[in-house]
Amino acid sequence: MKNGIYNVCLNGPSASCDTILVLSASGGTEYLCQGRLVEIQGTLTGSLTIIKRNPASASLLGRFKSVSLLVTGSNDPQNETFTLEAQGGGHHMIKIDIQGRYLAPLV
Repeated sequence: MKNGIYNVCLNGPSASCDTILVLSASGGTEYLCQGRLVEIQGTLTGSLTIIKRNPASASLLGRFKSVSLLVTGSNDPQNETFTLEAQGGGHHMIKIDIQGRYLAPLV
């Protein structure tokens, strides 16, 4: 998986939203995602922290304003897309499915 800017869709149990992900630090209008992903033979693992930036946004995180998530998934370099399943470390009730596609390189 290459460094860059990705469009991602976050799907929680009661809400979903689109945002922007930059592998080391990211910011969308509704949620901020920051984290690291490691790819080994097409399998992605890592962690993300998601912070709710807009109080009026749909609640992906339940009553929490931020969560740290452990993620696993796969990368499709041919189509420049990835899918992740995220589960809250310490927040076992928070599960978020993430689909992303590459948009542009980092500047």
